[in-house]
Amino acid sequence: MTAEVGIINQRGIALAADSAITMGGSKVINSATKIFTLDSAHYVGIMIFGNADIMGIPWEVIIKSFREFVGNKTKGTVEDYVKSFLDYISSFEPLRLEQPQIQYVNCFSWELIKLIENQLRSNNVTNVEDAIQYLLQNYLPPKVRIHVSQKKFESKFGQYIKNMYEQNFNSIEYYKNYADLFLEAVYKFIIADYYSEQYTGVVIAGYGTKEYFPSIYRMNIDGLIEGQLKFSEPAIWNSSPIQNGGNSTPNIIPFAQTDVIFTLLTGISPELNELHEMQIGKIGRELSEYNETAVNSLIEKYKQQFNDYKQKEYIDPIINLLEGLSIKEMGEMAETLISLTSFKRKFSSDIGTVGGPTDVLTITRGEGPIWMKRKKYFDGEMNKGYELRRK
Repeated sequence: MTAEVGIINQRGIALAADSAITMGGSKVINSATKIFTLDSAHYVGIMIFGNADIMGIPWEVIIKSFREFVGNKTKGTVEDYVKSFLDYISSFEPLRLEQPQIQYVNCFSWELIKLIENQLRSNNVTNVEDAIQYLLQNYLPPKVRIHVSQKKFESKFGQYIKNMYEQNFNSIEYYKNYADLFLEAVYKFIIADYYSEQYTGVVIAGYGTKEYFPSIYRMNIDGLIEGQLKFSEPAIWNSSPIQNGGNSTPNIIPFAQTDVIFTLLTGISPELNELHEMQIGKIGRELSEYNETAVNSLIEKYKQQFNDYKQKEYIDPIINLLEGLSIKEMGEMAETLISLTSFKRKFSSDIGTVGGPTDVLTITRGEGPIWMKRKKYFDGEMNKGYELRRK
């Protein structure tokens, strides 16, 4: 796990990330690189969170290879960089080999098996057939993200998926009869807008040569099947008054472990806010027998007052502050938010899933990407920031 944040206003962008990665579920190593830049001609940064590799290939290898691929050929918009990066991944030869795709399909199959077992343990269903149908009805999004022929998919990967199924359910003959249904389910989940535990969040932020104001794009990237890359529709933040009806729209966007930053921004932790909503809903249900319309109206009025108070006393003051911050202050704020998350994890029951040195990259229209803070890989390396970029 990790903690990352992007801060944006009309002056520029600050990106910050910790250096912790979790190995084997319990061992934490504080040396991971999660923020990258391209050639000095490009005013763009790339940040990753979640899985440190895609289909067994480290993201660091792919991003640095993409850096060599683009060289000094700049692009007009950040959206152009996003499209170019996604196209590059789709054509990245090591990912198009058969073995990485088999690994991806096997991992996806294993996750579906765990979901089936969870349904069987929950007593919601009595057999595998019902469990698979339950997942298809309740977990499978209707939107399709990649278009791969079912016949071709089953011909190439069907035996691996069936073997995975039978290894887990071979002790009960009745369960073995649904290997074909399981294969169909894996296919439907892989092509759908559903993302496995092995996905990576990718953030691309900065300026294209035609842009005066910065933007941040964020998407999930899951895997590559038959030359098609599965990724989510990008979420976009920008500070252009042209695109925002004359507003500057500064923003703080947390990624990965977001709870501490959301607590600071809204005045209440996500967990406590969820409990609050549950309790209010419970009170409403208990009182609705007296006068359902009046109770619901009262509950909605209370929720509105509660949300208005959060907006006025917590969210608006920070957003208003952001509008006037210099790029240096934005970088300092980004580093502080990551440090607060690390502090929270250090003194909680969690393993130290956030920690290590914090890398901070700022990007402006005038100077491009500058490392405000960057971890040292060797004792003799100087943390020179802008000077390192210009060499």
